[in-house]
Amino acid sequence: MADFALRTIHAEVSGAFNVAAPSGIVTFAQLLEACRGVTGSGARLVWVDDAELVAAGVRQWSELPLWRTHEECGSSTPHARSAAG
Repeated sequence: MADFALRTIHAEVSGAFNVAAPSGIVTFAQLLEACRGVTGSGARLVWVDDAELVAAGVRQWSELPLWRTHEECGSSTPHARSAAG
């Protein structure tokens, strides 16, 4: 990310970029486990199927942050970043 930032600064490229790794590099579970590790949290992660949450009336995003049933929601690619240098 630092390399990208320096190259775009020197090339005088402007704009907003999602600086994401290619899909599949890090899973959401790995992200949450890393958060648990660095915070020393004793939280127990419990995975629940979308269908169970929908059936229970849980509202997407507002009642369960970052949760959406649409597969593409929240995904990003590094294509614009790569094209910019």
